Amino acid sequence: MSSWRELFVKKAHDWGLMGNFGINKTMGIVEEQFYWPKIHKDIFRICGQCVECQRTKSHLLPHGLYTPLTTPQRPWLDISMDFILGLPRTKRGRGSIFVVVDRFTMMAHFIPCHKFDDAPNVASLFVEHVAKLHGIPQTIVSDKDPNHQQTNGQTEVVNRTLGSMLCAVVHGKLASWEKHFPLVEFAYNRVIQRTIGMSPFEAVYGFNPLTTLDLTPLSQDVVLSLDGSKRAEAMKKLH
Repeated sequence: MSSWRELFVKKAHDWGLMGNFGINKTMGIVEEQFYWPKIHKDIFRICGQCVECQRTKSHLLPHGLYTPLTTPQRPWLDISMDFILGLPRTKRGRGSIFVVVDRFTMMAHFIPCHKFDDAPNVASLFVEHVAKLHGIPQTIVSDKDPNHQQTNGQTEVVNRTLGSMLCAVVHGKLASWEKHFPLVEFAYNRVIQRTIGMSPFEAVYGFNPLTTLDLTPLSQDVVLSLDGSKRAEAMKKLH
């Protein structure tokens, strides 16, 4: 295996923005730009040598069974919400994470907050970080709602992924987790999700943003040449 190939795979796997996602998602990142013989074998070997990934993923438990919710029809109409509590307090005094997930595209927003934020403060955080970007949802499911505890497995899966990402980027400095959040959220929303076959970002906006791994800009002809009606039809087909 030539040195440039190995270097690129390691960068795609270890780069902070990609959050040490593992074999499948690293493969998706590399295959967006490159191909060479035995590419899957090379990626599998390099990812398998990552000690940090094995350490963080070894603590994850299997997901339980959940009763499925109705299927959403378009982005950000139906969302799931949850809180991750008990984290090391940051310099800003925050020790919790408010997690909001679009059930249609899997796009997520990770919002640092205080442990004892009351309902008005949570509502303010929702407006500041979610509603201003996506509008008001039609339905909300929360793991804190006793009527839906067995149905909302989606946020639990996202929480597990977020936990692995944070373990990979804080490097032992546990109270520094908040400063990594903008890049962690970008990384989560940028990589391909197996359940939808594309990244959450692409599912919402119709294209993927560039990252530092993009050595040269990809052609944007399709995005730039579509008129309004064609653009709308393309997004409808994508959804």
